[in-house]
Amino acid sequence: RHNGEEIFEDSSSYIQVPKDFKQGIPGLSTSSIEFTADLDTFGGNSGSAVFNDVTGEVEGILVRGATDYKMDTARNCRIVNKCKVVDGKENCRGETVTKITGIKSMDPNNRPPTEAQIVSFLNSEPTIMEDFSSNLYKNCVVKTNNPQYNQLFINGIFKGNFLKKKESYKLTSLLGSLVMNGTCVKRGPSDPYIGPVADPVPPVTRTPEVIVLPPVVEVVPEVISVPVEVIDPLADKQLILDVIENKYDGCLIRELPRRNLNQLYVKMSFRGNFVTGREDNALAKALRVNIEKKICNLKI
Repeated sequence: RHNGEEIFEDSSSYIQVPKDFKQGIPGLSTSSIEFTADLDTFGGNSGSAVFNDVTGEVEGILVRGATDYKMDTARNCRIVNKCKVVDGKENCRGETVTKITGIKSMDPNNRPPTEAQIVSFLNSEPTIMEDFSSNLYKNCVVKTNNPQYNQLFINGIFKGNFLKKKESYKLTSLLGSLVMNGTCVKRGPSDPYIGPVADPVPPVTRTPEVIVLPPVVEVVPEVISVPVEVIDPLADKQLILDVIENKYDGCLIRELPRRNLNQLYVKMSFRGNFVTGREDNALAKALRVNIEKKICNLKI
């Protein structure tokens, strides 16, 4: 523990161990919000309470720790990682615990008011909404001039819209909570008023923009004459046969007679199926492209 007393952590509800508390040793390190201790815990124990072994008080909440298991190569399995003391120091990082004093809601002097306390306060302050809208609080105000919403501002900053017909109780409860926890303080005779800096969404006046469109220009499509490719079926068939007979390096055609397909491979990479007889021209064209790129070369 950060003051030298021993601590322990109750994790029996998470892992199958006897229901006795597992003892720890004095804390390894400490800071303003957390401390590190040698607790016997595993993954899944995070969130467990850590107790003072002397007073029984909760010291903190377990949040993270050292590696739980390590590999035993001799037995080819994972075993529990046991920390050792080397030169008087642990060789593990230990288990980290967030101090309970670092959790504001656990501080009895800093806990938010309960609903019952808020209701009691509102009964004693029946005009709290009117007080806020009348600027009786120096740093908080409720604007009621919106026809649909009541708007809350704290220290000049907009904090939200509340529907007047449906959320008046929600806003009133929030105001009571803000007064009880000291966020909103009543204004004294010499206290300046801190009102809203501006409406959350100020209206914007826009001048309509005049857009001048360019004149329409008629574009006459250009006629491009494309030379018609002369297809020589005999030359195509001969080129395909040459590739099938392995006369070219880099290109290969695999025949699938049952499926009536020729399969093209370039540099051992599949490039497509071509229906035999029907797509010979497309296959021959693909071959010529690779021959022109010198990917497929005629064997000498």
